[in-house]
Amino acid sequence: MKLSRKSITELRAFVLPILLLGGPSVLAQVDFLNIQARTTTVGDVGQVIDLLHFHETTTSGRPAVLPPRFPRGDIEFDGLEFRLHSMIRLLGMTYAQRGHVHPAKVGGIPVNAKFDELHLVHSGALPEVPGRTIALVRLRYSNGRQHDFPIVYGKHCADWEFRMGYEKESLSDSDTKVFWRDPEYAKNRWKIHHRAWKSVLRNPHPEFHVRSMELISGRTRTSFALYAATIAKTSLDRESTPAVPFPGLARRFGATLRVKICDKDTGEPIAGATITPSLQVQGVSGNGDMIETDSEGYAMLRYPKTETTRLTMWIEKDGYVKRHGLFRQGIPQEQEFDLTPTVTIGGQVLDAMGNPVTGAVVDARLSNLAITDDDGQWVTSAREPSRFLKTIRIILPQRKITTIRPDPELVVQLVARKGVIRLNQP
Repeated sequence: MKLSRKSITELRAFVLPILLLGGPSVLAQVDFLNIQARTTTVGDVGQVIDLLHFHETTTSGRPAVLPPRFPRGDIEFDGLEFRLHSMIRLLGMTYAQRGHVHPAKVGGIPVNAKFDELHLVHSGALPEVPGRTIALVRLRYSNGRQHDFPIVYGKHCADWEFRMGYEKESLSDSDTKVFWRDPEYAKNRWKIHHRAWKSVLRNPHPEFHVRSMELISGRTRTSFALYAATIAKTSLDRESTPAVPFPGLARRFGATLRVKICDKDTGEPIAGATITPSLQVQGVSGNGDMIETDSEGYAMLRYPKTETTRLTMWIEKDGYVKRHGLFRQGIPQEQEFDLTPTVTIGGQVLDAMGNPVTGAVVDARLSNLAITDDDGQWVTSAREPSRFLKTIRIILPQRKITTIRPDPELVVQLVARKGVIRLNQP
């Protein structure tokens, strides 16, 4: 039986005076109560960080709801309390392209405490290359110092949707475990199951008072989502909750496709090109694990040979036109693709009053998305702007989208990185 905090306090007040009278049996009882009490002291139980006023809002201004069947309210996990009501979601480029622009930074989250550990309940949304930093968690100390914790895809979290194209879900961080898994994962026709993780980040300066916390987007494809945060002192006596186990059997991705990416003009291999596969496995399509080319332009894609009926991939690299590949039958063991170089375009986004627009997504429909900085400036790449640059979308938070049809003069200015785009709304 697990004692409540109130019961432990009352029992200690009753038993401690009896300890003065001695006796092995009484001493044994008091020792047991002290063990229980150590797991419920203020430092061990932790302190919930209130995120409610920083949670994502919908177009109606209401807090964004948690995923279906996600736990809600005050939840105990690993002997700590977590408050789950809504979520903070940061900017992700894939969501932005679909019109969902989340904030690039959420700052000023009050902490006002000294602590050893920061416990987060979180996830990513949509795939990214393992090893890339999708967000920073920044601690601001009262003495003016700061410390950044990188949240790394494949180490601390992954795509919250586990699809048929993913080979495994294991993460490399020993202080991260699966906090929740959708209990009804087997009922959806896409064979997707949703999950979230709980990670421990260890404060390098527990002796310093932490004033506040910030969340900063890594501006990668995936969106970082934070559901709850709790701070605590380190405790060896604290209860450990087992990770939610992986459902079903491990998948066997025994077949490989070796891909080589080269520059179309020079024939030179392209390092750091990203390949995003989509697999049709057992008749169901889903994202696969993203991979990146090495210094010689090669990358190895793995898939289940007998169960895969179609393999598609998107290949992209800054400075090149995005390319698509499709294999329906007879997937080869090796395939080479070339990418067409692009030119750089850029400029500034201003509102109707002439003020710079910060954090807007610029989609030229030709290449990677761009994000305006504090001065409203942005830079991206495009293929033959004079021929292909027909529309530009400026995407703001709350799905406010402005479409621009640049005239020839603006196109010339954009190629010179001096194109000014003025929005109607202030």
